[in-house]
Amino acid sequence: MSAGITKKVIKGSFWVLMGQLLPLIATFIASPFVIRSLGSESYGVLILVSVISGYFSFADFGMVMASTRFGAEAYASHSPGQEGKVIRTAAMIGISSSFFIAVPMFIFSGWIVSDLLNVPAYLQQQAGIALKITSVAFVMSFVGNIFNTPQLSRLRMDLNVMVNAGFKILMTLTTPIVLYLGGGIVEATMVALCAAFLIMTGNVFVSGRLLPSLYGTSIDKKMIAPLMKFGGNLVLYSIGLLITNNLEKLLLTRYVSVKSLAYYSIAFTFASMTTMFSMAMVQTLLPAFSQLLTPEKREQLKSLFTRCVRIGLIGLIPSVMVLFIIAKPFFTIWAGKEFGLESVFPFYILLGGVFFSLLVYIPNTILLSSGKSGLFAKFYMLEIIPYAALAYFLINWLGIIGAAIAWSIRETVNALTFIHFTKKHTGLIIDFRHHLTGITAGALVFLPAALVAFLYNNFSIWILILLPLCLAAYFFIVWKKLITPQEREWAQSQFNKFFRRKSMTAA
Repeated sequence: MSAGITKKVIKGSFWVLMGQLLPLIATFIASPFVIRSLGSESYGVLILVSVISGYFSFADFGMVMASTRFGAEAYASHSPGQEGKVIRTAAMIGISSSFFIAVPMFIFSGWIVSDLLNVPAYLQQQAGIALKITSVAFVMSFVGNIFNTPQLSRLRMDLNVMVNAGFKILMTLTTPIVLYLGGGIVEATMVALCAAFLIMTGNVFVSGRLLPSLYGTSIDKKMIAPLMKFGGNLVLYSIGLLITNNLEKLLLTRYVSVKSLAYYSIAFTFASMTTMFSMAMVQTLLPAFSQLLTPEKREQLKSLFTRCVRIGLIGLIPSVMVLFIIAKPFFTIWAGKEFGLESVFPFYILLGGVFFSLLVYIPNTILLSSGKSGLFAKFYMLEIIPYAALAYFLINWLGIIGAAIAWSIRETVNALTFIHFTKKHTGLIIDFRHHLTGITAGALVFLPAALVAFLYNNFSIWILILLPLCLAAYFFIVWKKLITPQEREWAQSQFNKFFRRKSMTAA
């Protein structure tokens, strides 16, 4: 059972990762056409309108995650009727809560774009209409993300990605066509509204096929309090996270310069790219853990937790080391020589914090699956003032380097704290004693390329030779030391199936 659910989690995580990467690639392709069609100011307004709704991602009152957590529990107990009621109850709460943001956004859209955001006068009418449209799409997106619960509970991430990513890609690639045909900000926003509607209806349809009892009108009044308690804590957690994740950026702008913020933001964005796979695993693991939180499934839960932490670490080591080695050439080629000089050292420091932040993703997920959302709410709200003081001191002392140090210290403290909470509240621990030799050897194989990059020359031809050799040596160590015989056997069978299909296709 444990091995089976692990395969589902890994497969689901790769589906979710593809669901993040493919829309990103589509955006990368479409953005130059959109920018040239709209012009810089109109494009800025389009981005601004979409960003506003992003700042209120907690407006669903945490019901997207609450529905997944409690819906997965109902699915694990083989109660389809209760699963349907949980989802409908969460949807009722989420829609009602989102109206408190969406309705004022719709009514006061003109004032928001003119007085609050100071949009240029000639674009205010278009921006106001676009914000009204966005407020409607805002509610639809929550409905779609709540009603996709049956897909997540059954770990059918393939269906979920096809619906969500498929329509997002369609929207992204349709927008340049609409603009080419004479559309503007309003028409581009209408495309986004159509995508939100299609995603919502697609999720309701697909989930209804998986869970016929989803279609109904009854709710579970007894579930309102647990859902709101869990979701309310997530709202506080989201607000605390939003504040702490942006504090050092605001202080850097205030006490150093906007240019320093640009250097730091490039480093921070590049470092954050390493979180994509871990975030993909979280979306898959939340329902998986929720299904295993009964005493009789304790050993399966422990096995899944341990295996996923180990798999996460196996991917984390090369990700961090490769980014460390290629950072300076990447920044220089992608953003320019100035960024290659100014962003690279903050990036090195941020990687230390990234390592710990990625290490704790899975412990955090099992805490959320266990209903401990209150821990996150209390901790992140209490963290705001100490972190503000630390960031203020380090930024005034060391500037952009201080901002990177402050963020990395915070992520390290957060990781150690929540690893402790995981042990205390679930009894599960991160224990690498049996794999310490393999992990150490795996990290050390990157040392030659790292030393050449850091001490000699980031642009050296030797890096192009050493880095592939280091990666090959690392994966040899992983194969021999860090995965179990059963995992090797499964991987070999998957490779054999793949090549058999290829040979049959060729024939």
